[in-house]
Amino acid sequence: LAGKAGENEKLMYAFEDHGGRAVGLRYDLTVPLARVVAQHQNELVFPFKRYHIAPVWRADNPQRGRFREFWQCDVDVAGTPSMLADAEVVAVLAESLAAVGLPNVTIAISHRRLLECVGRAAGVPTEQAGGLYRAIDKLDKIGPEGVAREMAEAGVESGAADRVLGMVTAGGEGRARLDGLRGDLAGVEGADAALTDLDRLFAALPALGVPDGTWRFDLALARGLDYYTGPVFEATVTEPRVGSVAGGGRYDGLVGAFLGRAVPAVGVSLGLERILEVV
Repeated sequence: LAGKAGENEKLMYAFEDHGGRAVGLRYDLTVPLARVVAQHQNELVFPFKRYHIAPVWRADNPQRGRFREFWQCDVDVAGTPSMLADAEVVAVLAESLAAVGLPNVTIAISHRRLLECVGRAAGVPTEQAGGLYRAIDKLDKIGPEGVAREMAEAGVESGAADRVLGMVTAGGEGRARLDGLRGDLAGVEGADAALTDLDRLFAALPALGVPDGTWRFDLALARGLDYYTGPVFEATVTEPRVGSVAGGGRYDGLVGAFLGRAVPAVGVSLGLERILEVV
């Protein structure tokens, strides 16, 4: 469990049992998936798809919609870099939320590396990138002025902050918005690959039955910065405001941490208690 999942790992319950052994309670279901894939790699057929519903534990501060013990419902595809896998995971998420009658839900989609490219294009130094991401992720809660203040506190120069906010809050939806970003990020390393990933993902969603109104492109989504490597997605409900009810993305580095070689993977986790509260 240790050394795998960044922020989540900081909330792991870890202790020594009566036999003097180091014990940890799993904080998600993705690390167990990675171990299984690594352990049974010669027996599995790839791409390997699985779902897993089970309790997990985090040493968190309980508040509305947050618990120290809660149930996750995970869906993952391991062994393919294709954006069809990402689209399938989003489709399962959309279908699941619709099946339980969740009202006022929207799936936000972005790309882990795209926000990095925006920062570089705006001239934000690498050492200030963490503050930039944390501030942008709060855009829905504190608005552009609040984000600008937080970026200033993180040391981001005002001109660079304005350029970042300009790109993040620019109008346009879906694939049309991607075309605008191609111009803004022209020549920035990694930008074209990230935009191509999203273009392929967005193109696949209608074919998998995901209605247009259930998802949106949200460049401000900055979840799991030390964990995800590609597209990321998060489902939120506006009323009641319990925050995210599901989230996920592409994590091409995690399974490889057990194997010593790259194994692409993508998945999503639905929070059962939060969904129950909304329903």
